[in-house]
Amino acid sequence: MKRFLPFAAMVAFATCDSGPQAGELVISLSAPNQQDGAVAFTVNAAEPNTVESLVAGCTGCQVWIFRVSDAQVKGIVTGSVVPGPVLRVTVTDMRRPESYSATIQEVAAPTFALRGLSGYSLTVEKP
Repeated sequence: MKRFLPFAAMVAFATCDSGPQAGELVISLSAPNQQDGAVAFTVNAAEPNTVESLVAGCTGCQVWIFRVSDAQVKGIVTGSVVPGPVLRVTVTDMRRPESYSATIQEVAAPTFALRGLSGYSLTVEKP
């Protein structure tokens, strides 16, 4: 019995530690321009994961969102939007960033004239 108890405790600890872990992921922008004025985006989570909240991740930026469902959020980030981290998203399982995706719908220059989407992309990653 003494040998079984430590093994059972190890298995229980490993099982608890291997499940989903809520936390924060970073969404970064790759862009052909040094600065943009706004980026419209969609963030999706693969089931059973959800997007809990989303905030601006760039200095001086503001973000407005519309929750389509627990697994989808649409929004726009405005300000001095430069390549690099632009959003911070709280999710139900930060251990699996590949379960989340972010896509760009529109991009505007600092003058708010629309730009073409060629060369733009968003990546979801651990901070």
